[in-house]
Amino acid sequence: MHDSEQEHSGITGCRVTYESTIFYNEANKFSIIVVKTSDPRIPPQACNGRYYGDRMLRFTAVGYELPRTKAVELELDGEWVESKYGYQLQVEQWQEIVPQTADGLLAYLGSGLIKGIGPKTAEDIVATFGPDTLNILDNEPEKLLQIRGITEGKLKDIEESYAESRVLRNLMSLLGPFKITPATALKIYQNFGPACVDILKKCPYDLCQISGFGFKRVDGIVRKTDNRLHSAERIKGAVLYTLEDARSKSGHLFLPSEDLVKETLFLLNAPIPIPEQRIRAEEVQETLRQMILHGAVVAYKQYLYSPRVFGQEDDTARMIAARLANISVAENIESALESVRESLGITLSQKQEQAVRTAFQHGLTIITGSPGTGKTTVLKAIIEVFKNLHPKGKFALMAPTGRASRRMAESTGVDEARTLHSALGLGTGEEVGDGERVRFVDADLIIVDARYNCTGNADAYREICEALGRYTPRPRVNDCIGVKPEQNARATPQEIHQTYSLLLSMLPLTPTHKAHLLSPRRGLTEEQIARFGFKSTPPAFLCRSYAERLRRQGCTLQGVPGFYQDDARRWTINFGSRTAGILLPAVGMDGLICGMQIRLDTPLRRRDDPPGKSGAKYIWLSSVGKPHGVTSGSPLHFVGEPFAKTVYVTEGLLKADIAHCLTGRSFVAVAGVNSLNGLESALRCMAQNGTKLVVEAYDMDKLENEYVTSAAEKVQQIARVAGLQSTSLVWNTAYKGIDDWQLALRQEEAKEKAA
Repeated sequence: MHDSEQEHSGITGCRVTYESTIFYNEANKFSIIVVKTSDPRIPPQACNGRYYGDRMLRFTAVGYELPRTKAVELELDGEWVESKYGYQLQVEQWQEIVPQTADGLLAYLGSGLIKGIGPKTAEDIVATFGPDTLNILDNEPEKLLQIRGITEGKLKDIEESYAESRVLRNLMSLLGPFKITPATALKIYQNFGPACVDILKKCPYDLCQISGFGFKRVDGIVRKTDNRLHSAERIKGAVLYTLEDARSKSGHLFLPSEDLVKETLFLLNAPIPIPEQRIRAEEVQETLRQMILHGAVVAYKQYLYSPRVFGQEDDTARMIAARLANISVAENIESALESVRESLGITLSQKQEQAVRTAFQHGLTIITGSPGTGKTTVLKAIIEVFKNLHPKGKFALMAPTGRASRRMAESTGVDEARTLHSALGLGTGEEVGDGERVRFVDADLIIVDARYNCTGNADAYREICEALGRYTPRPRVNDCIGVKPEQNARATPQEIHQTYSLLLSMLPLTPTHKAHLLSPRRGLTEEQIARFGFKSTPPAFLCRSYAERLRRQGCTLQGVPGFYQDDARRWTINFGSRTAGILLPAVGMDGLICGMQIRLDTPLRRRDDPPGKSGAKYIWLSSVGKPHGVTSGSPLHFVGEPFAKTVYVTEGLLKADIAHCLTGRSFVAVAGVNSLNGLESALRCMAQNGTKLVVEAYDMDKLENEYVTSAAEKVQQIARVAGLQSTSLVWNTAYKGIDDWQLALRQEEAKEKAA
């Protein structure tokens, strides 16, 4: 390296002003811009040689999300690089310097940098909030709803646009030791969403899920400050990396559990020379068990998937099933086929003719055959018959690789065939983020040549049939073929659990809600709150963002109660201001989250409620009646030991959780006194597990309310039908619920000890 190049290898804190745009990519927000500065550190070879009246230096900066407006100054950090276009600053980090004057704020907000804010809206915002405007945008964006013309939908766009650039900057700062590029930061943001900084602060090993971050790289940097070799976070990172590595290098969508444990152990123990310090297989197996329980890994039979890949395979199988379920109108191709025989001068065998006819009878056709059986001839015939039947129709030829696509074009006589990545708009390298959507192919006929012999015909047929068997009965298939079902089918228990688990991990618990749960009225500890997974419902304007992030991480949304599609056909969640409160997960005996109940901040009154009724305090998270929505089903909630000899039945999820913490007993919670669907089957299952006695523990209003009395008696009847003994529990009527009674006992004991 020359001395001059050494001197100007990098620069920090260079303050510049935007001048013009040379190039901008809307898809990945990559920019090439000209900026001006008075900073004397700019290397001469980078400067525009022209003389300008303002005596400022001009140079080219390249990076991602660079503001293209003169309304703000920029502070740039980066490296000087020499490209074929000359000496340029490759920006690694940047910061906006926004003028705090009214004119400066107006110029910044009205510059177009923030989606959803134009000059008139900017004027109204600055007039309302004055110098506090940026603080409002940073910390209290919901106050923007005061501004005329800003709806919840527009507020969502404003918040996302404003927050994204700041998250990227914080991300670049956090991951400085990893020497990441802005393009990689963008990829991380697309993968983890707006909460990426908080996620990676808690567990930097989650980076192993991102292409380009090998476990060894991440592990080496993390262990410099945290050398806990046996931490669950480290093992989890190795597991996720092993799954991703198997997919990217070998094309494996899953790994058998035994292979996954073995390969993870090898990865974890490679940098540990002392045998006594190495991770044991039992530690990996326990971490895997927890990951499956919390939805970080999907277990299907003995195979383990990452949630994203499992979701992709699930969607693919469902779409295949939908196509095969769609009864197509068979086209009459006989005259066209005869014309093709004559024009091409070919003779088709009986099986080849059958393959051509099948292609025009169904929405999806798979043509297989060993080399030399005439598959290329069949493809030629299909293309020519299509052109004969549909002179203005469009068709597309695709293959997995560039070489295969060129071979396909040559063998069929078609001018052009494309790779699958090119046709679907999937780029390679850092320019395209993992979360980028594929585009639809504009064609009436698509032919994909995928000549891989990894799977035999019999195995392929079996796998397809298994997939069809899993998904064909679902009414959701009808959605794909234009038939709107009256009621969507629920997703599988595993899918519901994975989606809810990941959603809960994204949500906070507000200080107000936490204080309520810690109060003497509830008597919970912070550890218990964390164990049960209580969270606060999000505001409505964030629901679309949460849904999109869940979708990007491979979660199923269709068929999960609470999720639906809005008018713009975007997935969202049925949270709102009237239903704000504490989220209470409902957990089945299998440990899977099967529903979500909301303890409302403000009781919800219905139009037909009598005047004296206070309103509902608890509601289920449901999307019944919404497009692609589904009912909650009011599931049972179980907390405690599945093999307990005695099980208590009470009303209310939160009540059961609190009572369990106070007594250590096992509880089944029903949503309401008469919400008894599924109770008999649950009790029969418990009987098989060794349960002998069911104790009805409804609230003490059962002594005076005939409605509750009748429901309590039904619980005992159901228990006896299930082959169990039953009894009723009563206590001091001064305390309504079993949780209230047990809390009073606990407080009395504390007073006695203090005395």
